[in-house]
Amino acid sequence: MFSFRVLVLILGCLWLTEAATNTLNHGDMLSLSNSLVSQNGAVSLGFHRQDYGRTWDDKEFGYYLAMYYTGDTMFTEDKYFNHSIWLANRDDPIADDSGVLVVDDTGLKINRTGGNPIQLFSLQSTSITINSSDMRLVLHNSGNLVLQGTDTENGENVVLWQSFDHPTDTLLPEPMKLGVSHGRRMSLTSWLTDSIPASGSLTLEWDPVGNLLVVRLRERVLWATGELLSDLNGIYNITYVSSPDEQYIYYTIVNSTLGENPRLLLHHDASLDFGGSFGGIITSYKCDGHSTEKGCKRWEGPKCRNKGDKFELRSIRTTYTNDTLIRNLSLSINDCKDICWNNCNCLGVNAEMDLGCQFLSGPYDEGVLDGVSFQVINRNRSKSKTWIWILISIVIALTIIVLLSTLFYLRRQSRARKEEKFLLDLMTSEDARELQTGNKGYCFHNHRPCLNKNMFGSRVLVLILGCLWLTEAATNTLNHGDKLNLSDSLVSQNGAVSLGFHRLDYDQTWDGKEFGYYLAMYYTGDTSLNHSIWLANRDDPITDNSGVLAVDDTGLRINHTGGNPIQLFSLQSTSITISSSDMKLVLQDSENLVLQGTDIENGENVVLWQSFDHPTDTLLPEPMRLGFSHGRRMSLTSWLTDSIPASGSFTLEWDPVGNLLIVRLRERVFWSTGDLLSLDGNRIYNFTYVSSPDEQYLYYTTVINPFSLEKKPQESKTWIWIVISIAIALTIIAVLSTLFYLRRQRRARKEEEYLLDLMTSEDASDIRELQTGNKGHNLNIYTVEAIVSATNGFSPDNLLGKGGFGPVFKVSAKCQPHDGGIENDFINLSLTFENL
Repeated sequence: MFSFRVLVLILGCLWLTEAATNTLNHGDMLSLSNSLVSQNGAVSLGFHRQDYGRTWDDKEFGYYLAMYYTGDTMFTEDKYFNHSIWLANRDDPIADDSGVLVVDDTGLKINRTGGNPIQLFSLQSTSITINSSDMRLVLHNSGNLVLQGTDTENGENVVLWQSFDHPTDTLLPEPMKLGVSHGRRMSLTSWLTDSIPASGSLTLEWDPVGNLLVVRLRERVLWATGELLSDLNGIYNITYVSSPDEQYIYYTIVNSTLGENPRLLLHHDASLDFGGSFGGIITSYKCDGHSTEKGCKRWEGPKCRNKGDKFELRSIRTTYTNDTLIRNLSLSINDCKDICWNNCNCLGVNAEMDLGCQFLSGPYDEGVLDGVSFQVINRNRSKSKTWIWILISIVIALTIIVLLSTLFYLRRQSRARKEEKFLLDLMTSEDARELQTGNKGYCFHNHRPCLNKNMFGSRVLVLILGCLWLTEAATNTLNHGDKLNLSDSLVSQNGAVSLGFHRLDYDQTWDGKEFGYYLAMYYTGDTSLNHSIWLANRDDPITDNSGVLAVDDTGLRINHTGGNPIQLFSLQSTSITISSSDMKLVLQDSENLVLQGTDIENGENVVLWQSFDHPTDTLLPEPMRLGFSHGRRMSLTSWLTDSIPASGSFTLEWDPVGNLLIVRLRERVFWSTGDLLSLDGNRIYNFTYVSSPDEQYLYYTTVINPFSLEKKPQESKTWIWIVISIAIALTIIAVLSTLFYLRRQRRARKEEEYLLDLMTSEDASDIRELQTGNKGHNLNIYTVEAIVSATNGFSPDNLLGKGGFGPVFKVSAKCQPHDGGIENDFINLSLTFENL
């Protein structure tokens, strides 16, 4: 009995060895009853039935030509069928078990009884002359299914078609690629659901500019890695290959923990993992809205979507739903989320429907036992910090009040000291009439010096003449034959931008020089050359001040005595017939320096050269661009140092694939933005991306109102309290300022009346009369010399105190009042000095 079993086992092995093959030759057929197996036995190819678990496209199941790992028992279970390596007919399932793979005179195709053949490769699509009888289909150990043939002209074996050029949702290790190769783009596309293998809404692509793996939901960037060329977790190595015809990545396994059947799998729910053997890289709930965790990209959307909003799975009960798209079976749950996100009336989508959309559009109850699972948009509600803002506003208001009060006090003290000196000079002057008739070329108003009218008129005349000269000298155009040197400049019509030669001193000796002269464009009035908008000769500085910009018969160039001319544009470089005498260089208001000419053939004005096509380190608003335009790459390059404008090591580029701004250190990616076109709210710039067969570029415009116009949640009233606090603070400041002003005006009027009384008294035509008596009023008048003597030079020992009008000193004097009263040994005399 034992010998019989051994014999049966040996015969079975021999039969399997005979039956198992990795090649399908011309005329051979592969049906449901057999399969191809790679030479190492790791990979198999055959027809399998897939049950959908629902009715889809009027079918409940379909037959597919699938590639899978041999011995992967999970593959036989329906829920793991989406772990197949590759599917030949994912979007064209066979209705029954009649499918047959065949290599024939037409090429490679799947025949079936239920419809037209599925042509995988046609001999008519190649320009190579192939003997069809020599064609064969080989399943390689790498998991690549290759159709080979012999070129009859040279006898070489050539690859006519391979499955690696048509991936589904799985990326295998080297030599499988992800990227662009000889004009063919290779990317992964998820299944429609976990049981329907038709192309879904998610794709995984390689971005060669930013070195990023990017997951897209249709056209929306859902997730992206950081710089991927470094080893990730020591488990796999990513290698990037770049050549004129190819830009792609492949990976190799470093650590055996991934098992014997490694694969990178893009699931229908946006999760990306290594076939379940290592765990997820990203998961769908992390990339559902405004989340930026673990590489997720914030979604663009209407203004009703705030920062922090995202989808969350909840069990709810509701009667308010929108079932418009409930029967559209081409829409996955991810499509439904995308539609809902862009509709402000949508609150969520039914998560129990894997196809079609049911939208939540009204009130609902949460936490119910008989609820339905919905992906609900959770509106971000941060904890209220109103009291913090109120406190900050009050502190700012009080600080402003204290500062203003201090400034008022210091100004008052300063004015008081000046007026004390003025009054002292006034009282000791030999003749006071000068104040009534004029001050010898100066005038006084409210005791303050003012400008003589004649002097004012002469200054206005000089100013007017200067403005007229500038108006005459300033121009924005350099015509043919004109020259621009160190003493001249071009100025745009709006006066905002100027172009001229400038000397720049280096912070060190560079290239044997300590300075250089440059033709620089800069904002008018900005004396800092380091902030220039553009430099014409950044890498070829002029050694002296001999530089001259000229438009001549050769084109546009800078002549100088220290070397050969610097040719900015040559007429020989264009195929257009131009009359050189009509050429002119114009500095436009957009900060673009444009060389224009007339096409002799059609008389049209054409742009021959412009500075926007040759940027340095500055990107200006529209119409300046960053990217590609008609074969020209426009990028920014930093200065070598902060004082040497030669081309440095950093560049700023626009990546049209990932919608990224990228800073490179030479060839290495140094930094990149997120999805730049999705920036929304709280911004001061609008970015616009233009894509056409000849152009892919970015430009930006400034937003007039830099503050977010998004509607804030009704529960948040922070801004109201902030406005109220600021209004209260401003009201307090206004009231205090008004009181200060009124008090100051009142004091000023009193002091003016007092001084006018003093200076226009009938008995005071001469100041000396005030020294001998009061004559007409009840003031006792003393000379300054007497007061200084009586107070011992205003000694602090005689200071009694300070009042509202100034210090009070004790004086020791024996004086006889004019009315002949009693002699006083001690008189308390208050010296009052005006304060405005």
